[in-house]
Amino acid sequence: MTSQRPKVAVVMAAYNAEATILEAATSVLASTVPIHLFIVDDASRKPVAEVFTEGIGDIPANTTILRSEVNTGPAGARNVAIRRIIEDEYPYAAILDADDFAHPERFAKQEAFLDANPQIAAVGTWMNTLDDETLAIVSTESYPPPLPEDIRRALCLDNCMINTSVMFRVSILQDTGLWDESFYTGEDYDLFCRLARRYDLANIPEYLVDYRLSRSGISLTGISAQRRARLFIQLRHLPHRCHYWQAWAGVLISTVRVLLPTPWVEGYKSLTKRRRVF
Repeated sequence: MTSQRPKVAVVMAAYNAEATILEAATSVLASTVPIHLFIVDDASRKPVAEVFTEGIGDIPANTTILRSEVNTGPAGARNVAIRRIIEDEYPYAAILDADDFAHPERFAKQEAFLDANPQIAAVGTWMNTLDDETLAIVSTESYPPPLPEDIRRALCLDNCMINTSVMFRVSILQDTGLWDESFYTGEDYDLFCRLARRYDLANIPEYLVDYRLSRSGISLTGISAQRRARLFIQLRHLPHRCHYWQAWAGVLISTVRVLLPTPWVEGYKSLTKRRRVF
């Protein structure tokens, strides 16, 4: 008797992630429901296959490593995996970044949620933020809204779907298109805005992923690029959601953040200890 193919394929884009990818992959493989893990090695300096063979002796049977010869970035790497998942006819595709952790019950809960809610295109979760060295929880403040209409409004202001926590219906990704590879950053925000124009999104209000926060943080250059990308995406989608006051507020806030020197904005956030509000 042949075993039935899992319903869930997990996508992990990896670029020079040799220090963390085995831990991330192990968390996926500990899933309480069957999954298949697709790792896209985005032209890493040390091939992911070598990391596996040196670290655990072999590549698990339910793991496929796809190596790209040229680095394409997270959007391009995820698209490689999704195209393979479409070809293999998996109904659901989940994301986990190569330095994060999935809780064992995460994929079971998301699979059951999508099975029970056929109108939902994608479902995320809440997340813990971990110190990247000690793995201690340093924040539990990422609690995006669970309901579709609240998510649509929140997306006007910022990305309220935690990409590393999301599970998609593969058929809907085929319909709306995959990650836009022209984005250097913000490709996930753009995808969720596109999905929300036509479909419902949801979040399970439980902490089912752990996000590893680098102590070095994002460079000021990287933060500036993120802010420019956020504003561009908000303007791109404004015609489709201009009936929400949050859409206009989001554009205004993002414009101010782009125009002000980044150290001023970061200094204000640090001084006021501003928490993220979706």
